[in-house]
Amino acid sequence: MARSVLKSDFDEAAMLKKLKKLSKSYGESQEQAVKRWGVQTCRELAKYSAVFGKNKEATTRKLSMFRDATNVLFTHKGTAKASKSGKSMVWKFKGKSAGVQGSRYIDSEHDVILWIDQNRRAGNGRTFKLSKQEKKVCSESVLKRAIKTKQKASGLVKDGWLDAGEDIAKGQKGKNHAKIGKGLMKWSRKPARLGYAREGTRLFKSFADLINRLSYSKKSYVLSTSNKRKAARDGAENTLKWYKSAIRAENKKKK
Repeated sequence: MARSVLKSDFDEAAMLKKLKKLSKSYGESQEQAVKRWGVQTCRELAKYSAVFGKNKEATTRKLSMFRDATNVLFTHKGTAKASKSGKSMVWKFKGKSAGVQGSRYIDSEHDVILWIDQNRRAGNGRTFKLSKQEKKVCSESVLKRAIKTKQKASGLVKDGWLDAGEDIAKGQKGKNHAKIGKGLMKWSRKPARLGYAREGTRLFKSFADLINRLSYSKKSYVLSTSNKRKAARDGAENTLKWYKSAIRAENKKKK
């Protein structure tokens, strides 16, 4: 099964060494710290996975998808039909016939998504701006269905990361367990388990792989590589903050 995996080794950076030190001060093992970090990271992965919820950010993301599409596509209103020769597709534009070679015409949302992805930059994930001769053509309705499909896929990806967070949260020991709240992004949650975590040790280091079962969770338009890394970093920083706050609270109780 195709899947997206976020791998993180616990002792690779100075920030993570601080996390190990703080977890020890709190009386927890490295394994427990990895669990806390994993839960926090899954929250961040869900947050950064497009679409960004049902708010202004979601609208902005949708407009961004349309802009990316128009860099590589022309759209037309209404339906198109094959010409008498069968070599081109034609449609009505301002009462007159317009058309394009059949090889440049796309009539399914799946092929629209594929064409857009084929023309993405390796760096920032945005599309190249193609020339008029290079662009392909589809109807407005097909493009809208393609955008809707991408948005739906993004929502499921969020659920996959949250499922992985719930999985890594299992087996925690001690008090104040880290967890994925039931109300977190409730609109994206589905009964199926779309993600999980794999834990273990490697050269005396605790590690965790956060796994999203959905193959398209790897797509840049859903979650970029830079945002995956940012989610892991933010997850570690949030866990550091939590440990510091918890230790201060424990010290106050002792006074």
